[in-house]
Amino acid sequence: MRQNYANLNKITNNQPSTPTIYANGKASDLPVVKPLENDRALVPKNDDPEAKWQCEVPKADGKENETKDIKDVGEFVRFCVVPAMKAR
Repeated sequence: MRQNYANLNKITNNQPSTPTIYANGKASDLPVVKPLENDRALVPKNDDPEAKWQCEVPKADGKENETKDIKDVGEFVRFCVVPAMKAR
C-alpha cells in the first residue's frame, strides 16, 4: 500500500527556496499544524543512519533530553514541529 505523504510535505516542503513550517514556523503558526497531530500516516522509510526520523524530547524528569524515533506524521508534528515552533 502506497502512503500518502501530502501532510508531511506541507510541513517539510523540500523546495530549498520555500520556507517551511518545520524550519521557520512560530507559535503564532500553530493552528496550521494542529490538525496534523493525529495523522497516522507513516513517515517514509530511510536506510541512511544519518537521516533517521528522530527528535530530541524531554525525559520524564524534565532535566535531560532523549532521542525519540518517529513513526508517523502525527508524532513528527507533536514531538518535533510543535516544540520547535513554540521555542521561536
